[in-house]
Amino acid sequence: MKKINIDSTIDQIAKVVIELHEEGYNDDFELYGDSQLWDTQENRSYVLDEIKINKIRQVGQHDRKAAKFILAIETTDGCKGLLVGIISNGFF
Repeated sequence: MKKINIDSTIDQIAKVVIELHEEGYNDDFELYGDSQLWDTQENRSYVLDEIKINKIRQVGQHDRKAAKFILAIETTDGCKGLLVGIISNGFF
């Protein structure tokens, strides 16, 4: 059987997601407009003032225009989860 090589960026993302799940970050967040996050498990949105970005992990290769990242999010009402995406110039 031929061994399949997994892209190192995907491998890095998987390891970080597993680590953060073990720390209780189980919900999935998505960007919703320019100032809100959507919690897909709770089916509700949070304005950025209602969240704390607990950890930022950069993964994989990046260039001057964008970088892959994982954010560990905590909301004021106790939801904890992850946002995985790309930071473009000027996002933060």
